[in-house]
Amino acid sequence: MVFGNIYYSWMGVRLAAKEGRDDVTALPYGVNTPAAFAFVFSIIGPVVGDVGCDFQFDLPLVNQSDADAFAACWKGAIEKGWQVGVVSNLLVGIISVLLGLFGDFVIRFTPTATLLTSLAGIGIAFLGLSQATLIFANPVVGILPLYLVVIGYFADINFAGPVPISLAIILVSIILGAADDVVNKDALSAAAEDVAAYGLSFAGDALGDWSEVSIYIGTIFPVALAAAAGTLMNVISAKKAGDSYPLKETMISDGFGTMIGAFFGTPFGTSVYIGHPAYKRFGAGIGYSLINCVVFFFFAIFGIFAVAAALVPPQGTAPLLIYVGFMICKEALEEMPNRQYPTFIIGILPALSDFASTLIGTGIPNIGLQALAKSSILLALVQSTIWWYIIERHLAQATAWTLAAAILAGLGVIHQPAASGENFNKQQVLIQDFSDPANSLFQTEQWRFMVGYLLVIVPLAILAALQKYTDKVDPPREPYVPTYEKDENVVVSHAGIDASDADIALKEASL
Repeated sequence: MVFGNIYYSWMGVRLAAKEGRDDVTALPYGVNTPAAFAFVFSIIGPVVGDVGCDFQFDLPLVNQSDADAFAACWKGAIEKGWQVGVVSNLLVGIISVLLGLFGDFVIRFTPTATLLTSLAGIGIAFLGLSQATLIFANPVVGILPLYLVVIGYFADINFAGPVPISLAIILVSIILGAADDVVNKDALSAAAEDVAAYGLSFAGDALGDWSEVSIYIGTIFPVALAAAAGTLMNVISAKKAGDSYPLKETMISDGFGTMIGAFFGTPFGTSVYIGHPAYKRFGAGIGYSLINCVVFFFFAIFGIFAVAAALVPPQGTAPLLIYVGFMICKEALEEMPNRQYPTFIIGILPALSDFASTLIGTGIPNIGLQALAKSSILLALVQSTIWWYIIERHLAQATAWTLAAAILAGLGVIHQPAASGENFNKQQVLIQDFSDPANSLFQTEQWRFMVGYLLVIVPLAILAALQKYTDKVDPPREPYVPTYEKDENVVVSHAGIDASDADIALKEASL
């Protein structure tokens, strides 16, 4: 956190100096939450579960010696899970750095709208739906702050005077929480007892054992790939909001930040996260990133987060997160014509499935939903890009992306809990039933997903050939230029942020 926020503040200073501006907003940087969920449920949890402490002892425990041994077993299992998580996180950082070298190449062949749509799914599911459930779980505390967000940000009515709207909303939630006994002295006192000087920790011996990494490479690689894609999409989002940061440098910096975190013993990666346009509208500049890292650093090493959580009810921060999520959706929709709205819808389904799959225990026993949930960000990008190119009648590009989907599916990178060539024709466990393995839920084999995509290639390839060599298939549609870019005479292409010849010709004609 410290490294990333300081570095991105420096990038903001450089951008401000280069363009002579004082309204530059630094890229937001923090824990990669989707990757953290993937690590918890796909790496750390299984490692802890494989120790099988519950099955090594006869429950309920009847004497103190068994209880002590049971506790020691769980302590060892949790430590092992942490160690594997730390090593896996370090590998994610290394892979992210390597992927960063190809960021510029990817962006040339990927529509901006589908990059943003992949983030929009996270915005709806994890920043929208999940936060809305917190609000409506306690309507007395939550509903008013939600509508203050609508008034202050969506209606653009300044009801707080000189006080920042976000701070006013949080203060209102604290007052309501105190009135409803959500915020109380007992909770604050209990949280205050956790405040102490914990200091820094290091990975130590955890980085010395790489024996388990190969087992979980199927999770590690998709997480790294999704993290790199997420960073790429967030840089596009920031560019759209007016702050153009170097893509390759940002992607590589994210990888280094994750590696530094692993050396200090964290199993969770860090990255640029969604919300730059919303932060910009909040009035954030460059300094907020430095304040963020200082606050997080001291809150972490002194255990102050517990006090903050006891003071500010979740219903106070949830509406602000909903606003951030909805702004991402708005950005994605602005980048596409209305004929592409089906692309937006298919692109948000993986993240919604990912959210739904975590609601009951380790997941909902539905193999179709689980297939959409795995590697949700990457899957959303691939699916929405295929749909985009088909609807725009760029059939050769659609064929190429469908082939990529077939390869990813065959390797188990998408639709599967882990990527592995060995599982090509085997069912992988989706939900493990430790008491009766026969009742576990198994995923459809990788080869079946691959064949499904290969079947799609057949008509696409035929139509692409007919389009190129005959007049039996209509030509590609004219490149779509969003309204805000027409107004600003900004040139973009249907396939990314670089202008194509068609875009240039369109601009010259309009001038």
